[in-house]
Amino acid sequence: MNVLVINPNTTESVTEKLVEQACLFLPSEFSVRGITARHGPAVVRSQVGVTQAHDAIRTMLPSIECDVDAIVLGISLDIGLSDLRQFARVPVFGLSESTLRVAAANRRQVIALTLGSHMLALYADMSKRYGYSGEQVHWYAIDDQLAFSADGPNDSCREVFIERAIELKQQHPSAAFTFVGALLAGLGKYATKRLSNTDLVEPMQAVCMELLESLNAKPGGVTP
Repeated sequence: MNVLVINPNTTESVTEKLVEQACLFLPSEFSVRGITARHGPAVVRSQVGVTQAHDAIRTMLPSIECDVDAIVLGISLDIGLSDLRQFARVPVFGLSESTLRVAAANRRQVIALTLGSHMLALYADMSKRYGYSGEQVHWYAIDDQLAFSADGPNDSCREVFIERAIELKQQHPSAAFTFVGALLAGLGKYATKRLSNTDLVEPMQAVCMELLESLNAKPGGVTP
């Protein structure tokens, strides 16, 4: 099975991180590769970046090869998801769409932590489009510019996110938690030990769960 991760940002290290995450959660016989936008934002930090990333998705469509069995859109705002689904003839998965669907199962409350308070309105609008109310999905942000670097958050930045999650856990003890943002991919593994007895949803893990379910639902199921 060939899985393609599409990153409409120009930061190659983010693509590599997402591919690494997908390989972690998919069977070893799966082949996962990524493509990164040649033009567009390095990281989406505003509505301007959203527009640029959307344009990048449209220019990347012709580069999708016919041997792909599934596509993962590697941007947390799921920018261009509908364009990909209209173009591709294979299942297409959005990081946040899958994450929220898994985290909000059985109408659970979801606490979603992301980067930059200026991005909260964009994320809230996205979850509303997916049918989640502000009472079910609560968005919180950490304002740490170092976390916006191409390498993602360092140890001190990760600690800030985890400490904030611990505080929110005390306020919402039965909620599911998730760290949303392609730059935050893999942060869950650092937080798991500190957030004991917490349903912590890793975005790429949620995507891979739904991807495998989709492929298994096809006649013949998953084959190498």
